[in-house]
Amino acid sequence: MVKLHNLGIKGQIWKVIDDCHCNTKSAVIVNQTKSRWFPVQQGVRQGGVLSTFLYLVFINNLLEELQLLHSNCPVVFDNNYHSPTLADDIACIALSPSALQAKMTTAYKYACKWRIEFNASKSNILSFRAKGQGKPSNADIFLGNCKIQYCQNYDHLGILINCNTKSSSRISNACSKGWKSFYALNDMDISRVNPASMAHLYKTIVLPSILYGCELLNHTNNEDLRLLNTLQHGIIKQILGRPKLTRSDICEQLLDILPISAEIDYRKLLFLGRLCRMNTDYLPKKIFTSRLFSF
Repeated sequence: MVKLHNLGIKGQIWKVIDDCHCNTKSAVIVNQTKSRWFPVQQGVRQGGVLSTFLYLVFINNLLEELQLLHSNCPVVFDNNYHSPTLADDIACIALSPSALQAKMTTAYKYACKWRIEFNASKSNILSFRAKGQGKPSNADIFLGNCKIQYCQNYDHLGILINCNTKSSSRISNACSKGWKSFYALNDMDISRVNPASMAHLYKTIVLPSILYGCELLNHTNNEDLRLLNTLQHGIIKQILGRPKLTRSDICEQLLDILPISAEIDYRKLLFLGRLCRMNTDYLPKKIFTSRLFSF
């Protein structure tokens, strides 16, 4: 509420927002069992209309402090990429262990000042290094008194990122999600469902879970494409009730489903179109432009 007041939100509006967050209680439902009601001492209302805006107001000062630590941060064509953030998911980018530690220290001090807690056990470090520059650094990085662990793969906003920029682990994870989504549909006994309806469910439920973030896929090899093709071919043959040796391309045509490689290219082109139409003042457009002219 202090931050809202500093932004100029005062008077009756400020009092209404304050009243909405006073004497509030919450309960948690797990496996259709509701817990006891407990008081909410801090934080925004779960699912509240203003919650997203209020959280952005609360976290904005931390991002400003991280931005001031501009030394040893990636700079491309005068664009400073320091801490890309989505809601409460913050990715700190630094060019050296000391710069990363400085960001962790800044975040920890901010958390202590405003009575919030960062879960260090859910945080990891990905260390990238260009070819021919030796092994990546494994210097100890701390968030307060908690040491942050290094890892090879990290799930960032639902996209599995590999420290060697390889996509194999990500493809395997996507295939696993795809099978789980399909088997969830399979409980309805697909033999009794029209294949056209099942194909529609596949394209609207299963395929998005497989290809989420595929616009950022690069360096895919034949093995990656084979895994994706095996997944799609196996699913569409089950939808049609055909044996495994049935020609996959014919099955795809019967259900009006694009080959998986064509679907990935289609989504990449849509993503490219959105980037091209984006306002030049937005950071993603600046990153896209700088990468485009770097080749």
